[in-house]
Amino acid sequence: MSKKYSKQKNVIYEICNEPNGCSWSTIRSYAVSVIKTIRKYDKNAVIIVGTPTWSQLGSDGTSNEVAKNPIKGYKNIMYSLHFYANEWSHNQYLPDKLVYARKRIFR
Repeated sequence: MSKKYSKQKNVIYEICNEPNGCSWSTIRSYAVSVIKTIRKYDKNAVIIVGTPTWSQLGSDGTSNEVAKNPIKGYKNIMYSLHFYANEWSHNQYLPDKLVYARKRIFR
């Protein structure tokens, strides 16, 4: 896909939409492999990487493995965090997880 669409300015690549049942280390390893391939053809496009437990930044409600071990060495990498407004529990902990991740990743 990156070879075919590398000249397009409006392409966003998404790796692992809402992964579940696998660790961040597994997702991260797979994502790095795919990112290397994308970057071979498309140096600047945004790449979105899914995160554990249906894109919740960690394997449970309180962990944040992504912030503790982000993918490094590439620009324009984003991590997905899926927030569902109708889930009362998301209003409690997901904003805090996002703030923590931003501080760790962008320091």
